[in-house]
Amino acid sequence: MSDEEDYMSDKLLAQLTQQYETQKVESYSMKRRRQLRESERKGYMKPLAEREREEREIGLNKTIEKDNKGMHMLMKMGYK
Repeated sequence: MSDEEDYMSDKLLAQLTQQYETQKVESYSMKRRRQLRESERKGYMKPLAEREREEREIGLNKTIEKDNKGMHMLMKMGYK
């Protein structure tokens, strides 16, 4: 702020009013509800069966590498 601008000037008051209007004003209960929703979303764990199904699908879609010891043994026995 320069020396020419006074703390009681309209310019400063307009700036502060604009900042106040842009900030979202929420009550304690609104803030608490928002925090509860966020904590529920964060702490949500999928059921065990769903997690197992997802992991199984990831594993089945993954190819077996040639460096795998089990795959190497199978290839010696004739598996292609």
